[in-house]
Amino acid sequence: MVDVVLVHDVGHGAWCWGKVWGCLTAPVEHPPRLYAGGRVGKVVTVDLPRKIIQPGDDPTEPSLDDYVDTVTAAVQAWGLGDVLLVGHGASAPVVLHAAARLEQPPSRVVLLAGILPSEGKSVLDALPRLHRMGLKTSARMSRLTRREFRLPKTVIDHVYCRGMDPFDVIQFTGWFSPLPVRFFRSPVYLNDMARPCPVTYVSLWRDALVPLSLQQKMASRLDGIEMGPEVDSCHEVMLERPRELADLLVKYA
Repeated sequence: MVDVVLVHDVGHGAWCWGKVWGCLTAPVEHPPRLYAGGRVGKVVTVDLPRKIIQPGDDPTEPSLDDYVDTVTAAVQAWGLGDVLLVGHGASAPVVLHAAARLEQPPSRVVLLAGILPSEGKSVLDALPRLHRMGLKTSARMSRLTRREFRLPKTVIDHVYCRGMDPFDVIQFTGWFSPLPVRFFRSPVYLNDMARPCPVTYVSLWRDALVPLSLQQKMASRLDGIEMGPEVDSCHEVMLERPRELADLLVKYA
């Protein structure tokens, strides 16, 4: 069986995978047959840290390397073997680097509307111009006021959650956490990095954060990437289409 590791986008948390986790772990038949084997083993949702705390030092914002270390440490701590590594949005570079560092390569990496910058550019640089300018302005204000970098509710509602059920939007907005400026500005290098397993890119049709045409453009930056099925969803596919996403991941397990 294949173990599934789910890595959330920035501003999110392991909580956002709850519905998908339930779909992946629930028995297909009721009551379940005790002897029935499944394709999915353990399902692990990784919580990327909001702050990095070292003994004797003040808390600092996480970097790309900090996030990669978090993912690889989770795989080791859970004793996972054959792994399907799934990354959402800005965590795409994180899971690609983690895949290259793991002692046992994953069976596959799946990117959900993965943000893949041009070589040497940052995740922030890869976003559409309007989003990029807005985030840069907000980041500067955060630095000047020494407050956490939080997105306005209207941006979360209309960019991340466009078309979602209003009840789910309210819950999601309440959980949305500050964005990591240091990670957003970190240069990303993928061209010369080893890719020890197949990589599949799943596009989201109604994604207002990363439009479909930009998703396809970013996917083309990785040689040998496989384009998976396109899903009719906003950016928050794990909340809007949890069953469809879970079924898709099972096919790659």
